[in-house]
Amino acid sequence: MKIPSLTVFVRSLPAPVTCLLIFCLCGMTALAESLLTPVSVVASSTQPNSPASPEHLIDHSGLDSDGKVSTHTADSFRDGGSMWNAAYESPEDATRRDTQAWLVFDLGAAKDVRGMRIWNGNEKTPGFDGTNRGVNEFEILAGDAEDALESVGIFQIAAARGEDADEGSEVDFGKPVKARYFKMQIISNHGGDIPSLSEVRFLGTGKDTGMRALGQFDDL
Repeated sequence: MKIPSLTVFVRSLPAPVTCLLIFCLCGMTALAESLLTPVSVVASSTQPNSPASPEHLIDHSGLDSDGKVSTHTADSFRDGGSMWNAAYESPEDATRRDTQAWLVFDLGAAKDVRGMRIWNGNEKTPGFDGTNRGVNEFEILAGDAEDALESVGIFQIAAARGEDADEGSEVDFGKPVKARYFKMQIISNHGGDIPSLSEVRFLGTGKDTGMRALGQFDDL
């Protein structure tokens, strides 16, 4: 007995039911697009004698319980720290600050990535406003090996507000990139002494979920 394809089955349904089914499938596809958390990160430098290590960029520190687009603490020293700051001295030249620091994120395996969500440096306490340390312009390079990265493009993000309700900035690569390693080469910040970031995630395309588009199911 030949079983009708999903496409034939859907076309046989009443119009309201078909619309509802398509709506649900579209919603599932949207949910398939995920925030990818890197498994590790290394930085060109880290502010000495502070808890502002690069690991804070991928450990959910400061984010609320859903780990997505919500709260981020505004104090880098709160609860043991929740941000990354570059060192005051460049590792290449101790006479200058590391204003063009870099970070390399490892996703653990090659992933289809369409962009990033970045929570910028968000430190603002009584008597100190460090939001101008937040990254302004940066280049993203990607590849399957750390020593073979190619440029994806140059991007900009806004400064954080220094509040505990920062939703971060979304960066769109323009087209999906499949890679394991992503390097963020900072070009400038918003006028502060050193670069700073709060949290970084990558935007998956949902291609790794195994879901198929409506109408692409073969007859059984």
